[in-house]
Amino acid sequence: MEGKSFIKYIVIIIVILLAVFLSQQAYSGRVGKTLISDATNQAGAYFAKGSDWVVSKIYPKISGEVHRVWNTSKNQFSGATSGIIQGAKRELMQWSSSRAMSNEEKCLE
Repeated sequence: MEGKSFIKYIVIIIVILLAVFLSQQAYSGRVGKTLISDATNQAGAYFAKGSDWVVSKIYPKISGEVHRVWNTSKNQFSGATSGIIQGAKRELMQWSSSRAMSNEEKCLE
């Protein structure tokens, strides 16, 4: 088992070194450009098929749940922010009234 994995890694290293060596050769410029162009076209087509599949198969199944969770979290967030704002107003009013009281006491002294 150990020998097979060692040979596999050696073969992978040789393939990588061969690809690096050949990519530096002058004659591989044309081949590399057409290879990359073809690979890009194939990847674009594959990505388009995958995108169509997601839109037709996956999105209808999860869209309702996503909208429900979005609305729930939006309502919870707005409720929490209004509670925070009300609490801040109450604290500010208490602080300002206590501040005003302490200023009146100083004036009366």
